[in-house]
Amino acid sequence: MAAPLPDIFGNYALRGIEEITLPATISWLPQTPASGVLLATIALIAVMIAMRFWRRYRSNRYRREALQLVDQWQRNLGLLETVHRLPALIRGVALKAYAREEVASLSGSAWLDFLNGRCGETVFDETQGQILLSAAYQAPEQLGADEASVQALIDDCKRWIRQHRSTG
Repeated sequence: MAAPLPDIFGNYALRGIEEITLPATISWLPQTPASGVLLATIALIAVMIAMRFWRRYRSNRYRREALQLVDQWQRNLGLLETVHRLPALIRGVALKAYAREEVASLSGSAWLDFLNGRCGETVFDETQGQILLSAAYQAPEQLGADEASVQALIDDCKRWIRQHRSTG
């Protein structure tokens, strides 16, 4: 109950008005069993989605590390030395993504067919493929490729690392 107003209160129209009482606060907890089940189901689905994204993020760690390595090589070593190191990196990425029995024995055009087949598109054309195949065994200066084709090969390798379909 409100305290009485003093006699010298300025507004006589408010005399006798009592303060209202506020209702009890409404609880945020579910009030029915069905809403509790619905809330628990939504929370479970959210946890499952978060776990799926986390697993995918962790399983693609090798991709992120390989791309960082290529960028680091480009900055520190230059284009030719980067291309010289790419075949071993691509082979390592493929060994991480696919079974060793499937990858280890491949060479030459079978290796390029494997790489192109796992990406869903032709990443390495004939010219880029030959540079990639010979880069592992020739000195970087002896590749005989111009700067544009070397940069295109590096970009294609990055694209393959990003886009190949992994089996596990």
